[in-house]
Amino acid sequence: MQKKQVVSVLQTNGSGVLSFSSPSSDYVLLATTDASSSASISFDGYFSSTYKNYKVFFSDVYPATANTSLYIRFRRSNADVTASNYQYAGRRTHQIGGGSDVNDGRYAYTGTSFEVLTNSSPNSATRTNSAEITIYSPLSTTSYKKIRIQANGASDDGGGSNGIWNTDIFGNLYDNANALSGITFYFSSGNISAGNFKLYGIK
Repeated sequence: MQKKQVVSVLQTNGSGVLSFSSPSSDYVLLATTDASSSASISFDGYFSSTYKNYKVFFSDVYPATANTSLYIRFRRSNADVTASNYQYAGRRTHQIGGGSDVNDGRYAYTGTSFEVLTNSSPNSATRTNSAEITIYSPLSTTSYKKIRIQANGASDDGGGSNGIWNTDIFGNLYDNANALSGITFYFSSGNISAGNFKLYGIK
C-alpha cells in the first residue's frame, strides 16, 4: 500500500498570526510505479496543459536477462510509437572491469526507439541503473518531440567483471508534430526485474 505523507509549513502573515500551509514545489509527482518482472513500464495519460515539461526518474532498475539494452519509446493515444524516426546523439562513457580502462566516445543513431544503455546491464540486484529524463513540450502540435536522457549504472564487460556506464543523449522523434500521451521503458530481451519509476510535471 502506498502512503502519502502530508507536510505543512508554519508561517506568519507579518502581524504575528501563525498558520500552517503546504509548501509549493515546481516539481509535482504525477505517478509512480515499481517494476516486478514487468515486460515494460509505461506512463500514459498524465500529460496535461497544467505542465509544459516533464521529468521521469528511475532508480535501481535491472533486467531479468543479462547484457540487454534499455530502450525508451514515446506513446500516442495509448500506444507506443514504433516508427523508425527516433534520432539522437550524445556521449557514452564506459569504465571496463572496474579498472582504469575507459571507453569514451560520441555517437549518433536513428532507429525505432531511444537507446539508454547498450548491452550493459547485469541481471543483478546489486548492479542497477538509474536515470533522469526530461520530456519537452509533449503536447505541442507544432514541433517535433524532444527528450534528454542522463543515465548511469552497472555494466558487464562480458567476462563477469564490474563496470560502469554513463550516458548523456539528446533526441528527437521526427515522424510528425502530433501530441504525445506518454512514455515506455523496456529491455531488448526479457523483463524488467525491478526498479522504481516516477513521473513529475514541471510548473
